[in-house]
Amino acid sequence: MIEEAITIVAVIGVSAAAVWYAKNKFQPEIERNLARIEKPAVEVQELAHKKKDHK
Repeated sequence: MIEEAITIVAVIGVSAAAVWYAKNKFQPEIERNLARIEKPAVEVQELAHKKKDHK
């Protein structure tokens, strides 16, 4: 019973550590990619607003 509880806690701990590691490892790359996507989207929105203002 105690061994099972220890195993469960260990598995949860290892899973949490893996998630934390992956998040820290890939976070900068994810943020760079999001910035690359968001910037053109904002520019398109600004252009759309400018065209509306000219009409």
